[in-house]
Amino acid sequence: MKRRFRFPDQTAAAYRLPVALPYAVTLLGMVTLLGTVVGCDSGSAGVAGGSSGAQSSEAVERREVGAQLFTSAVDMLSRTDEFDEGSTDAAVAQMVRRLNESLDVLQSGAAGEPLTEEDGKVLRETIWLRDCARYAVGPETDAVRRGERLFDWVVRNIQQIPEGASAEEAPPLLPWHVLLFGRGTPLDQAWLFQLLARQQRLDVVLLAYPDSKSEISPRWWCAALLDGGRLYLFDFRLGLPIAGPAGAGGRGIATLDEAAANDKLLRVFDLPEKPYPVKAGEIAKMVALCETSSAYTAPRMARLESQLTGADRMQLTVDAAKLRERVGKCAGIAEARAWPMRDLRFEATREPKTFEALKRRIMPFRVPDKSMLMEGHYVSPPLWKARVRHVSGKYVDTYTQTTTLNGLYQLARPPDRDMEQRNVGPDTWEGLMRMKQNATYWLGLTAYDLKNYEAATMYFDLVLKDGVNGGWTAGARYNLGRTYEALGNRDKALETYRATFLSLPPDNLCLQRARQQAK
Repeated sequence: MKRRFRFPDQTAAAYRLPVALPYAVTLLGMVTLLGTVVGCDSGSAGVAGGSSGAQSSEAVERREVGAQLFTSAVDMLSRTDEFDEGSTDAAVAQMVRRLNESLDVLQSGAAGEPLTEEDGKVLRETIWLRDCARYAVGPETDAVRRGERLFDWVVRNIQQIPEGASAEEAPPLLPWHVLLFGRGTPLDQAWLFQLLARQQRLDVVLLAYPDSKSEISPRWWCAALLDGGRLYLFDFRLGLPIAGPAGAGGRGIATLDEAAANDKLLRVFDLPEKPYPVKAGEIAKMVALCETSSAYTAPRMARLESQLTGADRMQLTVDAAKLRERVGKCAGIAEARAWPMRDLRFEATREPKTFEALKRRIMPFRVPDKSMLMEGHYVSPPLWKARVRHVSGKYVDTYTQTTTLNGLYQLARPPDRDMEQRNVGPDTWEGLMRMKQNATYWLGLTAYDLKNYEAATMYFDLVLKDGVNGGWTAGARYNLGRTYEALGNRDKALETYRATFLSLPPDNLCLQRARQQAK
């Protein structure tokens, strides 16, 4: 008789939602109190003579309750990693209702369009972007250095899907998909970089050629960060910034005007059989694509953003006209154009074939399902929780101050003997395998971030020696090389970048990184 699927050495109770019930009770109490206070406020006007003092007191109390409700709603929204993937949408919808109720109280007299359920999903996405950007940047204060850190985080953590890949391999993705799956085309990477930078109040645009016609997939070159009236260049196809002339500004990254005036800055990226496809004469007058989708320009988002303070602050809106004006003044820019990328991608993800493809990609984050019990208890799918915490930089548990991310990823790697003794259908079996493959690779990235480089090499080696590794060969090879760099072993790093793994030759990122390290 086959055993039910079990995770090793874990109990269901250890992974139940620790805050969901207390928050629900707290919110219910505040909503009840808010209704009571509102009722008193409206009824007091009927008392003979009225009492301005009583009304003022009731208004203050009502506002205090509204503020508490708002704080709890924002706090719960920031804790989406504590909900299963399947219950996150319901939690977000509930938070949207609470936000609307509290904003109506806190901003009484200022009529505003309410947030929608889809806005709630954008808020969840933005919180991930905000937390990811904070973690990646750390204490750095210089604008270009912060851009470098964000760029490096994206290159290391988002495995590149080659341009020209099939629709099945590269379906249209929203920013939260790119973060969750850890994969994206160079365009996806550049777009994500733009949105991460926005959370750091940095302006990043995508540079495209003047003949670009397609909004969703323009003929583009690279991302550019605006600082001091100049655009600093970051090439995601290379996985490297464009290096500036010696001593230029002391930052080492070329600006658009420098690259347009000096073709040698671009020729350093020529490979023997693959010259760099851009010449200085082609980039003298570029189009700057500014992400200004409706989600980032809606007044209702501005209404919410104005209420956020301290650690809860996030950049929900952008002044599209001012952004285009700032960028349009830069040397080398012929036009600063609105680029509604998220709107276009959202529509694309609603197409039936794409929607089904995305559902299949979500599968590893939904197992084990409710048919897979542990001692009669449902176990929260571990990969969703681990991945959301990973991209949010939440390696340490808030309550215990211990590193819990590794444990969650280990929970998503059940022993082979338990996998073989499964009692599940083929779809769930595939989801379990993908869960385990993803967790192994992401454990390597986690170890790297925690500077546990020996453990990182072990996990990346596991991926590279596995012929069925979930398609993580390119990312594992690149990050193994980066790990050897961090260990100071340049020779081993060069060998890794140039080596063939699982019959796959090195990609452009590894070859360019090898050239850089060989200098």
